[in-house]
Amino acid sequence: MQAVRLGYGMRRGLLVVTLLCLCWTSARGEPVTQQPVLRLLPLAEGVRDVLNRGGDAAALRKKDEYRRARAAGVDLANITDDPVVAHGMRGGRLFYVFYKKLERAYGARQWIVQRIKRTERNWTAGASEPETKVTYQVEAFKLFAGEQKRGDQHHGGYTLGERERREIVKEYEIGFADVPGTAEGDAWPWKASTLFEYLARYGPSRTLYDKVRFRNSLRWSLTVRLGRDDRYEVLSPELGIEVPKQATDPARTLPQPIAAGKDLVLVRGSGLAGAQDFDTCVRLAGPIVQSRPAGKSNTNVMLAAGLMINRRSDGSVNTVQTRSGFAGATRAGIRVGSPRWAVLKAYGQPKDAKVSAAWWHYGDIGFWFDGLDRVGRIYVRKTNK
Repeated sequence: MQAVRLGYGMRRGLLVVTLLCLCWTSARGEPVTQQPVLRLLPLAEGVRDVLNRGGDAAALRKKDEYRRARAAGVDLANITDDPVVAHGMRGGRLFYVFYKKLERAYGARQWIVQRIKRTERNWTAGASEPETKVTYQVEAFKLFAGEQKRGDQHHGGYTLGERERREIVKEYEIGFADVPGTAEGDAWPWKASTLFEYLARYGPSRTLYDKVRFRNSLRWSLTVRLGRDDRYEVLSPELGIEVPKQATDPARTLPQPIAAGKDLVLVRGSGLAGAQDFDTCVRLAGPIVQSRPAGKSNTNVMLAAGLMINRRSDGSVNTVQTRSGFAGATRAGIRVGSPRWAVLKAYGQPKDAKVSAAWWHYGDIGFWFDGLDRVGRIYVRKTNK
């Protein structure tokens, strides 16, 4: 597919801006202890865990997003071209989908807010100025261990119709916030079983949008353009998306490593090497950045190096699990980003697990694989006394 070349402008320096330009500050301009990040997810992971919830290809083909994608020439059951963003346009119909997640958002607040300003411009033949429509949306996401539990799906299906060209610009702001009279306090304000809540769906009123009071936030943008001859662009300079000009770099789907944890070693049945108790874990991988109850008596404690310690009520360590940014490895050299075949070589084929399973469990150690068949998470159960 060709990119739109219709004099839209605003293209210079597009790739110069990266995730490093996302700025997280408090409402008073003070830096926070841990720098949260937005991370793209592998497309196959988003389709598996968000859109299809682990279902088979037959279940996926019943989804509305799947049918809209097929109308634009995209097969979400057979992802081959871009491992991060699915996109295509056919017969004046455009479709795209990608997934992102906010991570390392540690604090007392157990949820975040995302608000969106959407500006749509439509050009008709012979018109010197576009018709413009601005709408606003506000939504909330539940956090677990400082991150969204599942990826946030971003998709669009647009038709050109009789228009000469269209442009949709979405300006996002996401972070810890209060919405006075609607959503306040540190606890998740809605049902415990829900992970997402609309506070205001897209509409012309910006009343609730303006009520949002961010404590800390990140800003990013998404621009979609489509024109005649099935020309289109989907652009996010902050996330590194510039399709169809170039495939999105799959390296952007790996968590940014936390340098402080690069020498840490995970030992099956033992936990963190050199740490026989919780206090030593904190000394090696801390400080503590968040603590949350886990069940009736245990506590999940997040450490700055990217580890989550499940601590029993007597203070002993139950499990050690990696979270976003952990840069250490197991004694066998397996780390976040290692390919599945390396785990197979180091630990063998686990019992009762398919070759393509998302989790491979070995009793006292386990590995979760992302949509590109790389290790995305490691857990160790402490069995040695």
